[in-house]
Amino acid sequence: MTWLYNSSRGSLPVVAIFHGTLDIVFNSPSAGDLPLVLGVLVTLWGLGILALRGPRNLATIPRQIEHAWPGEQRWGAG
Repeated sequence: MTWLYNSSRGSLPVVAIFHGTLDIVFNSPSAGDLPLVLGVLVTLWGLGILALRGPRNLATIPRQIEHAWPGEQRWGAG
């Protein structure tokens, strides 16, 4: 999901649609072997991204970073 978020330039709707689609397929009673196949493919896709990009940089574009509002306390800020 992090790779998808970063690769879509921080688009939450893209990540939400992808996640929702997976949930629909995984929870569908008439899907047959599709959840198993899809689960294997998503896992292999994730491992492939880790192998190609490394765990530190999951996308070829710069990271999408949330900025704190003025005066807002952020974890690790100090």
